[in-house]
Amino acid sequence: MTLDIRWFAPGAIVAMVSADCIAVPYMSFAQAQEFIAAPVSLTAEQIQRLTQQSGVDVRSAHFKVWQAQAAGKFLGWFILD
Repeated sequence: MTLDIRWFAPGAIVAMVSADCIAVPYMSFAQAQEFIAAPVSLTAEQIQRLTQQSGVDVRSAHFKVWQAQAAGKFLGWFILD
């Protein structure tokens, strides 16, 4: 039995057609400015304790963290993992 490459053409053409892209604004520039940078750097001891208590390896000692606010009121934390 031989493989005829022409059978792959329809699938290749369909694969090359890209899906629609959707862009959604989640917040305005002014709203994003109310995020206050609060980067976190863990010490070797903190990494060891986190690993022991969680049972999960810590991948990095440095985390990008922001304090989220709206109209000067604390809303929570945004942590990029």
